[in-house]
Amino acid sequence: MGFRFRAAAAVVSAGAIITLSTPVASATYAPATPGSSKSASNATKLNVERSQSGIKMAQRSATIHGITFAKLPQGLGAMSTFESTTDDDTAVVSQVWESEDEEGWTVDLSISVYRSPGLTSPRAFHDWLVPWQERPVDEAQYRRTIVRRTTVWIGHDQAFWLAEPGVGVSVRLDTKRWSIGDLHKVVHASVPN
Repeated sequence: MGFRFRAAAAVVSAGAIITLSTPVASATYAPATPGSSKSASNATKLNVERSQSGIKMAQRSATIHGITFAKLPQGLGAMSTFESTTDDDTAVVSQVWESEDEEGWTVDLSISVYRSPGLTSPRAFHDWLVPWQERPVDEAQYRRTIVRRTTVWIGHDQAFWLAEPGVGVSVRLDTKRWSIGDLHKVVHASVPN
């Protein structure tokens, strides 16, 4: 079973209640529906590699609020997009992939992009994000590392970093279904547009 969002704000769509993990000042919900038109900045794309024998492998990618994630794990569930503004006016755009199991919906992957002038350094983003998430202390243990000359904070199921001043990124992956290596692949394959 993966992580589940803790109820703080709820959005109702087509009879389903979706909860967001942290208190927000405002939120909107854009369900992923077949044939729906999404803007390029929030689209989930399916890239297909072709080989001499035809289709070799399908690999998902996503562009979220100006950041492209070129390597998402295979087997993710349905994707939904959430936009919100925090109490301190940080704009948050999240894409969440969920799968249904016997207990309900489980989050497979959650990617959030945060935009705020207050996110001036990797340490400033760390010091804002960790308390804002309100994760239990035992889950909020992160080690600092460097990926492509960028400071990245990595925990058991999450990585986050400052993509550029004013733009922070957080990736959480259900590490009971995917490996920490899959989380690292998502981080390494992210590129600001």
